[in-house]
Amino acid sequence: MKKQLLLLGFLALGIGAHAQRKCASHEHLQQQVARDPQMQNNLESIERFTQAKAGNVSHSTLRGTPVYTIPVVVHVLWNTSAQNISDAQIQSQIDVLNRDFQLNNADTSLVPAAFRSAVADCKISFCMAQRTPTGAATTGIIRKQTTKTSFDADLDDAKSNSTGGSAAWDRNSYLNLWIVPDIKSGGQSGILGYAQFPGGAAATDGVVIGYKYFGTTGTAAAPFNKGRTGTHEVGHWLNLRHIWGDESACSQDDLVGDTPLQAGQNYGCPSFPKVDACTSGNGVMYMNYMDYTDDACMYMFTNGQKTRMYGVLQSGGARASLASSLGCQAPSTSTCAAPSGLASSSVSASSATVSWAAVSGAASYTVQYKTSAATTWTTAASAATSTSVSLTGLSASTTYNWQVRTNCSSSSSSYTASSFTTTAATSGCGSNYEPNESLSAAAAVPTSTPLSAAITTTTDQDWFKVTLAATSNFNISLSGLAGDYDLVLYNSAGTQLAISENGGTTSESISRTNNAAGTYYVKVFGYNGANSATCYSLNIGATAVATTCPGTYDNSTNGSTSGAAQIPFNTDIKGTIGSSTDVDYYKFVITTGGSITLTLGTLPGDYDLKLLNSAGTQVGISQNGGTTGETISYTAAAGTYYAQVYGYNGANSATCYTLKVALGTATRNDGSVVSATGTVKVQAYPNPAGQVLQLNISEGMTRGQLRVLDASGRPVLQQQLLRNSATLSVSGLPAGVYHLQVFSSEGVLVGQTKFVKR
Repeated sequence: MKKQLLLLGFLALGIGAHAQRKCASHEHLQQQVARDPQMQNNLESIERFTQAKAGNVSHSTLRGTPVYTIPVVVHVLWNTSAQNISDAQIQSQIDVLNRDFQLNNADTSLVPAAFRSAVADCKISFCMAQRTPTGAATTGIIRKQTTKTSFDADLDDAKSNSTGGSAAWDRNSYLNLWIVPDIKSGGQSGILGYAQFPGGAAATDGVVIGYKYFGTTGTAAAPFNKGRTGTHEVGHWLNLRHIWGDESACSQDDLVGDTPLQAGQNYGCPSFPKVDACTSGNGVMYMNYMDYTDDACMYMFTNGQKTRMYGVLQSGGARASLASSLGCQAPSTSTCAAPSGLASSSVSASSATVSWAAVSGAASYTVQYKTSAATTWTTAASAATSTSVSLTGLSASTTYNWQVRTNCSSSSSSYTASSFTTTAATSGCGSNYEPNESLSAAAAVPTSTPLSAAITTTTDQDWFKVTLAATSNFNISLSGLAGDYDLVLYNSAGTQLAISENGGTTSESISRTNNAAGTYYVKVFGYNGANSATCYSLNIGATAVATTCPGTYDNSTNGSTSGAAQIPFNTDIKGTIGSSTDVDYYKFVITTGGSITLTLGTLPGDYDLKLLNSAGTQVGISQNGGTTGETISYTAAAGTYYAQVYGYNGANSATCYTLKVALGTATRNDGSVVSATGTVKVQAYPNPAGQVLQLNISEGMTRGQLRVLDASGRPVLQQQLLRNSATLSVSGLPAGVYHLQVFSSEGVLVGQTKFVKR
């Protein structure tokens, strides 16, 4: 299938009145990225790594010893005793995960012959945790009564003690599963479950499932009583997308090469072959775990999906730390002592040595460190029984927390913690504009002024803030690169507007036109941790855009009635009288007679206004003196009319005037709209949009025109409307907020809405 970089976050499933799975991931994704703009960068980095490692996975379908074993902790949050599901029901779900991810499910024999060559043994196993993060013995089950009857996927409140939930165990060592009474998303109850993709926050990492859809016994209710909700959600947790690509369009994809394109999700239990608008022949793979069919009708992963899961589990992947987890090993009865005597030495602007006293019986030590402001720990490499580690690539003038634990032959101790502060940078550009590691700490810099700085550590990133006083064009350049650096432009809300990500030391650049006045952010960072003490050069060029006047309708042809542009009703349009001989004509059509009013305003000179009929004969005129506005009220019969604007005695200016033709009792009766002042309802989806925008238009709309304006009001796209639905290609538009207008066949604005282009 076509490989596209789809940036998704949380995914939710729901059950409606007809026992169908439903997806609420889009809203959740927008909330997650809005709360943490860094998440989008995390997802992009994970996707690049996954694609780069795709060729390193064996696609053997033979059943064999699992390659990866994942410890599981189950948080049971119950309100009534019926929701406090049994240990047997929990174990039944673990058994399903092991069968489904190791191709030991009996119903794999139901896979149609056309798809059997794609079926994969993913060689992933799951076990109930035998030890806690501190090394104590556990059953892997946490039971907690809560006063809440429902948990909200939009808030992730199941994952925090303070909101009636249960705090996650270390996601680097465990898969967290939360079992809850009910799940809401976007105000809708009855959601089956949702998962966090790799790249999200550690405190919310894991899977949430309703107690009616977990396992195969007890409270598990048909048609979701075979544990496949768990299989589906853990698939998301391991970086699998919905098989149809999460948008109902054949151009969308799940980033997997051996799953057929399909137009949308499937429900219930279809019959083979199931052909939709995107497929032919063998049809869609509705029996895949990542579709929406009933539990009894999904029974396979593909080799391509196995590849994606291995992309996060193998060395260097986002969930690679699970391979070294001790969660599946019961602690020994002997005590593994925690280290003592922690010390820091040889502390400089970019490095430090940390040490501790030896512990009897230690097989190895684990050292982790992070800045005091960070939430994620970095594990430092150390010799098996060495009692010191050198930390490098640190940021100057920064406080670091570090911790060390003892790993004995059968258990590990708790961590012992300490801290140190690096010295200030003494020379070079490494300290220029620091600290500026985040959007909120961005350094304010002028535009069109070269500056120098450096990416000095694997985690360093430089943020800069610029303010535009007027609509401007950006020409941003990043050069003199000592490593593979990337360049990103954001708006004031932290939404990515543009990115340049050339490979190696190739310079980066961003050009973006017509950026509205306001605050913008520029980020420089090293791809895959690239860094150097060598300076880079950044120039955030911004050139103010001259005010564009006249507007769309005052063009090179409207100097006569034959070239007059047809204008919308009830809408201010702009024009200029650019010379002493300039005359502007505008056309409009009345289909049912009645009163109309023409208004000419914001005049820079002594301009006059005429109303002409279809033969060019004057039927109305307004000739106020000076810059006083002009008005013509007229009772019009059905037909074509022209508004004429001209300067008295050669008056002219580059400054715009405004002209509006307002309908009074005149109406339109061609079936496209309801009344002269009536509006139609415009539904646009998906919103935000990727490649295409689907439109549904109500109130009997049959024909007209669609027009898209950017944030500055400039028309950027228009298309004829031939029926009350349409598909609008927005792939060529830059990311941002746009205004969609719907005009009737006579040019009357009858409906409008806003949408966001990703």
